[in-house]
Amino acid sequence: MATKQCTAITKKGVRCTIQVNLRKTDEGYRCIHHDPKRAEQATAMRRKGGIKATSRARTTSDVPPAPETIDDVVTWSAWVAMSVATGKIDSKVAREVTNAIRQFQSGIEKRDLAREMQELRLQVKSLKKRSA
Repeated sequence: MATKQCTAITKKGVRCTIQVNLRKTDEGYRCIHHDPKRAEQATAMRRKGGIKATSRARTTSDVPPAPETIDDVVTWSAWVAMSVATGKIDSKVAREVTNAIRQFQSGIEKRDLAREMQELRLQVKSLKKRSA
């Protein structure tokens, strides 16, 4: 006996691979995401899933404190990797957090370089005064 599968064609032009929660329609078997009569139910499920995923990430007690140093960036990166691997956050959340971490890291590096350049300028100025 062949396994039933959704007969809809996805936006990418391939047949949908879902084999659960199917309903027979005039167009064949349709999953909840491709069945027009269940569109509201599918939307509600997506909303509920999105809310659950984001609230899960926000309420996780092991989220590191806000980063302040490069060491904190390393801690956050490790936390993101472990959280994705264990299913605590989804890949979309991880991607956004990773982008924020990169921006933070870049800002710290630029700030530190600017401070170092200012110190070097002062040292050069001081050496020029001594030699004059």
